[in-house]
Amino acid sequence: MAAVVAGALGLAFSLRHDLAYFFGSDEVVDLGDATTVDAASLRTNTEVRVGGTP
Repeated sequence: MAAVVAGALGLAFSLRHDLAYFFGSDEVVDLGDATTVDAASLRTNTEVRVGGTP
């Protein structure tokens, strides 16, 4: 039983970033043109929209 609890805690710990993204804001940040994006202004776990020609 202790192994199952330890396994469940390990799984939850390994998915912590995914859970933070899932429970985060639904707001989409529009970064505009891909050539003018400033990397210093980016936030983690944020959905963004970038424009430009692929």
